[in-house]
Amino acid sequence: CAAQATTLPDPIYYNVVNVTKRSGQQESQSSALATGGLLISGTQDNLPFPVSWAGSTSNDFTVPSLYASARNVNSQVVEAESSLTYYVEFSGSTSTVPVHILAHGDTSAGEADTLDGPPHNGDDTATAFAAMHRADDPFAEVFRTAANTDAFGNPGSHLFSIDQVSTLQTGIVYEILIYASVHAEGNYLATAFVDPYFTVPDGYSIETSFGIGNALAATTPIPGALPLFATGLGALGFAVRRKAGARA
Repeated sequence: CAAQATTLPDPIYYNVVNVTKRSGQQESQSSALATGGLLISGTQDNLPFPVSWAGSTSNDFTVPSLYASARNVNSQVVEAESSLTYYVEFSGSTSTVPVHILAHGDTSAGEADTLDGPPHNGDDTATAFAAMHRADDPFAEVFRTAANTDAFGNPGSHLFSIDQVSTLQTGIVYEILIYASVHAEGNYLATAFVDPYFTVPDGYSIETSFGIGNALAATTPIPGALPLFATGLGALGFAVRRKAGARA
């Protein structure tokens, strides 16, 4: 029989937004709590061309999913990153279980506005990353994948998609790392999104770290549909550990 489910390690959260304005002044926010998101935005109006900046993260830990966006119009640097490390354990009547793994991430980078102003130069990159391995053996990887966009060397939108069945051990703790990271200089916009999802056959169950869910994301945020506003700063109040029931 499989070992009884243990108390899983707590998740590790990190969100950061950094802005270097055209004046050289820097502004930064960061959080190691289960924040729904961070935001730094603003404009500079005393120039003959538009200057604005907006960096944000947006998280839904009931999925879990992470999103980061950086929009820079003629300022210096806007960058944002959201990362999450959490743990999962599978339980059932046998020592192994076929786990259906679904995960996807997407990135985009390109010109923010076609407006008059300084030359549209500078770096513009986005990365979405996901990996899973046994918590007691980082070399025992289940998957590792990423999508990367570079407005100059690898422009446009890029994605990764995982749809696989892996035979995993019951009673063993697995560690999952996901992050979305963006960096925009000059006159560019960059976005990144990532989410994983697991299902197991009838008779098995999934336990995740406290405060972390296991569900399909409804949609992938896109800049036009996700305004850059704060999505709830501070810790989210999760009352109980989520236990996902067995699914076919």
